[in-house]
Amino acid sequence: MSDGAGFAIAGWTGVPGNPGNPGGTDALLQFADGNGNGTTQRTFNKTAQDYFFAISPIPTGGFLLAGQIAGSGGTAWFMRTDGVGNEDWSKNWGGNFADSALAIQTEADNTAIVAGLSSSAANVGDGFVRHIDLFGNASCSASGSCISKLPNDCDDGNPCTLDLCGAGACSHSNVANGTTCNAAGDQCDNGACVPN
Repeated sequence: MSDGAGFAIAGWTGVPGNPGNPGGTDALLQFADGNGNGTTQRTFNKTAQDYFFAISPIPTGGFLLAGQIAGSGGTAWFMRTDGVGNEDWSKNWGGNFADSALAIQTEADNTAIVAGLSSSAANVGDGFVRHIDLFGNASCSASGSCISKLPNDCDDGNPCTLDLCGAGACSHSNVANGTTCNAAGDQCDNGACVPN
């Protein structure tokens, strides 16, 4: 995905020797300059085997990513990040078999279409398409008035909270302690950005 000055690339990376995920894969969001030189990368480790298969920019900044959390058989997974790759939210669908979100596309009405494959013991390889709002809600009852909100509408200005919307109301929850919260390298601690 290119913004004219650079690229954002979604995929996965092997993590040999990573004590937190030995022999596994982490989902990867790689940024590169206009010449293709890697600048920044973010990895996401939800289970032993995590993959991003698709990326789509959000008009107000940030990205939607589609993939699979495969550590327990595989669930379809999608995530929203801000413009520098910090996780805004992460959601997954599926059961105990190989479900994957393979494509994602943001729409002009500030929603997105997610497509993928869903498998079950009786029926392998059914396709699915879901229409979500930019907060990951996949139904009108879950979305409420969120369908008309942009990600910035719920932004509390705190880099150490996730800004969410569900059932028509904004909510905020703390990001993981240790998440980098500014260019100086300070880190989040219980919802506050503290000097490193």
